[in-house]
Amino acid sequence: MTERICIEELHAKDDIMNALKTLGSNLFDQRINTENKLEMLADKYSNYANTIVIKYDDQIIGLCAYYSNDRVQRKAFISMLVIEGCKQHKGYGEMLLSEVIRRCINQNMKQLMLEVSNNNIRAIQIYEKIGFRLLEKRNDSLIYMQDICQTS
Repeated sequence: MTERICIEELHAKDDIMNALKTLGSNLFDQRINTENKLEMLADKYSNYANTIVIKYDDQIIGLCAYYSNDRVQRKAFISMLVIEGCKQHKGYGEMLLSEVIRRCINQNMKQLMLEVSNNNIRAIQIYEKIGFRLLEKRNDSLIYMQDICQTS
C-alpha cells in the first residue's frame, strides 16, 4: 500500500475541535489540553485564523493554525503547530510549514512570525532549519521570524 499524504484546510469549528482533540496529547503545553481550552481555541481559529491539517492515509497527523490578516504590516503569525508523536521527525512538520509559507506568500504577506517555548528544542531546530531566525528572547519563550517575500 502506498502512503497517501494530503493537506486540507479546515473551516468549521467542529472539524477544528475534532482535529485538536485528536492531537491533544501531542501538544507541547499540556495545560491547554482540556475540553474548555480546546473549545476556545477551536472557536478562535474558526473565526479568525487559517487552520490546515496534514493527513496520512486519511488520518489527521498534524495541524497548523496561523493568522494572515495583518494587511497593513503584512505579517502572518503561527499560533499552533503540532504533529502526532509517532509521526515526528519524518518531515511532516516541515511540509505543514512549507504550505503555510506558500499560502502566506499567495496572500501577499511579507513576514511569518511565531512564538515557541524556549524548552521546545525539537520545534526550534525545525524552525531554524527552514530559515526562521531568532528575533526576540522573552522570559519563557522565543520569537522567531522569517521574511517570506520581497517588500513592494
